[in-house]
Amino acid sequence: VYQVPQSASYNLEDINREVPDTVNAAMQLAEIALREKDFATSKELTKQVLMRDAINPEALSLDGKIKFAEQDFPKAIAAFEKVRGLVPESPQPYYQLALAHLANRDEAQTITNLKEGVRLAPQFAEAVVMLASIHLRQGDAAEAANLLQRLVQERPDLTQARALLADALRRSGKPDEALRQYQELASVTPRGPRIHVSIGLILREQRRIPDARQAFATALELDPGSIPAVEQLVSLDLVERDTASARQRIEALQTQFPDRAEGHVLQAQIAYAEGK
Repeated sequence: VYQVPQSASYNLEDINREVPDTVNAAMQLAEIALREKDFATSKELTKQVLMRDAINPEALSLDGKIKFAEQDFPKAIAAFEKVRGLVPESPQPYYQLALAHLANRDEAQTITNLKEGVRLAPQFAEAVVMLASIHLRQGDAAEAANLLQRLVQERPDLTQARALLADALRRSGKPDEALRQYQELASVTPRGPRIHVSIGLILREQRRIPDARQAFATALELDPGSIPAVEQLVSLDLVERDTASARQRIEALQTQFPDRAEGHVLQAQIAYAEGK
C-alpha cells in the first residue's frame, strides 16, 4: 500500500514512478501541500490533474480551496460554481460556496447556497449550524430553532448544535424547552461553565433565584475567571442589598486576576449602589 508522504515536496514525475494511479496520488499530495500552506506546490499538482481531466470535481474543488486560502474569494466562488455544475446533487459545493460568499460579504448568496445544501442533506451539521447562526443574527430565532431541532433529533451528540438550539429556543420565547436543552447539555459536558451561566440566566428570568444563584456559583467554581458568572452573582447581591458579599466576590476576582479591567467596573457598580 502506497503511503502518502507527510511532506508535499514530491513532484509529478516522482509520483508517476511510484504509483500507477497518478491522479489520486497527486490529489492527496496537493491536499497535504494545502494543509502545509505550500500553495505553489498545491497549485502545480492541481493544475497537472486538471490538464489530464479538466472536469475533475475533486481537483476543481481543491482549486477553489486554494483560492479561498489565498483570500481570492471571487476566483474561489468561480471554482466552486464549476463543481456545483458537475455534481448538483452533492451538498458539499453549496457549503463551500456559502463559505466563499460569506468571506466575500455576500450574505444573500451565503443563505441561498446553505439552504440548498441543507435541502439536499438535512443532517449536514456544518451547513445547518451555519445557517441557523445567520438566522439568529438576523433575529429569526424561530427558524433557527426549527432547523436545529431536526438536526439534534438525529444527532444528539452534537453539543454545539444543541447549545445553539437552546439559545434559539430561549430567544424565541420558549424558556422551558431551552432550559431542558441546557440541562441535558450540562449532564453531558458538566465542566462547561458557559452552559451553567446560561442555565442561571433562564432561572433568573423565571425568578427562581436560589437555583439561579447555584447555577452561577457552579460556573464560577468551574472557571474562577468567568466574568458573566461574577457579574450575575454581584447583580443578585446588589438586588438584595448585600454589598458586602458583592465586594468579596470582586476582591476574590481581582486577587486571582489583577489585570482584569472588569473588576474595576464592578467596583464602580457597588459604589453607585452604596451612593458613593
